[in-house]
Amino acid sequence: MPRKKVSGKKADASDSYALEDYSGFEEFQENAFEDAPFWRRLVAYLLDAVFFYFSFFQIFMMIYLPKVGLGIENFSEMESYILGTPSAYAHLIAGFAAASFVFLFYFMLFEKNFKTTIGKKIMGLRLSSEKEISYKDVFIRNLTKSAMLPLLPIDLIGLFFYKKRFTEMLTSIKVIYSKPLILIKRMIP
Repeated sequence: MPRKKVSGKKADASDSYALEDYSGFEEFQENAFEDAPFWRRLVAYLLDAVFFYFSFFQIFMMIYLPKVGLGIENFSEMESYILGTPSAYAHLIAGFAAASFVFLFYFMLFEKNFKTTIGKKIMGLRLSSEKEISYKDVFIRNLTKSAMLPLLPIDLIGLFFYKKRFTEMLTSIKVIYSKPLILIKRMIP
């Protein structure tokens, strides 16, 4: 359905932009919002990364490292262990790869069920699509943000030319700006 403007005045029977033209309030809400600015998306991603690091990644590494024989108490000890043990690289790469897939799962779970993540919620962003968002859609959309991180710069090129990442074009999902949490709204214009 094409977008229709809704005026601030009270709708009457002759008004072609009346609210009755919309199939539901949800559609009206989505059409009323704008595409999310790049800086808000970037800050939301960084907030998600910080949240993930301090919650999931630290717990994951505390469980994973001892199981593979890396009983390390601090980062300086880990650095000297890695430099002295070449096989430690393989274990760390496997750990970081597993953590990347957990990060992907975090994005998939939140975006499919809530149409937002913690970082997006703080920045007033959410997903919007003309069709029902599926796990396949959010999997494709988030591959370059987590498991295939080296491809993210290529994916971001679409943001500068089309205001959407290439993976979002594949899935017909867009990120819209609605309104941030009240606390953040006072700090950010």
